[in-house]
Amino acid sequence: MKNKTKPWKGFVLGMVGGALGVIAMDYYQAKLSPVLFGTHSEENMGNDTNPATANEPLRSLTLVGQQHRENESSTAALGRLMYSWATGHEPDDETKSTLSNAIHWVYGILQGGVYGIARTKAGAPDLLGGSAFGTGLWLFGDELAVPMLGLQDGPAAYSRQTHLNRAAMHLVYGTVTALATRLLQALV
Repeated sequence: MKNKTKPWKGFVLGMVGGALGVIAMDYYQAKLSPVLFGTHSEENMGNDTNPATANEPLRSLTLVGQQHRENESSTAALGRLMYSWATGHEPDDETKSTLSNAIHWVYGILQGGVYGIARTKAGAPDLLGGSAFGTGLWLFGDELAVPMLGLQDGPAAYSRQTHLNRAAMHLVYGTVTALATRLLQALV
């Protein structure tokens, strides 16, 4: 049976699925990541620089210059840059943390909407498609686009463990987003 979900409906259901994906990703980061990969928090996720790679070409991929600061997550850097652009001054630590969380959530929810539209056009959302979507967000977003925008160092700057952890986080996000979107489409 062909899926008759309209693209706008897929977007809305995907956004809800994306919100649930962000919750799952955050749960993974808080509860499972420390067990699997050691202690990681939102503030220092992926900031375990790999000093052995200081001169490797893939340590920096930026096309616009380094925009992040030492031990600053990509979402905190983006929030700081947006706030500074809008107000003309630096945000305090509490504001920076709030902006970082907001960017994390908005991005995750909107990407869920993109998934919802993509899977609506392809038929029904599925777990394999969600896993591929999460992996693509990690590979093309976290590993390529974010470093190219100078919001974090390039891939060679981080340990293998960090890359595996980030991949797992995005896999959790994509899988839960797909499952939630699929269930919501079945209900409405």
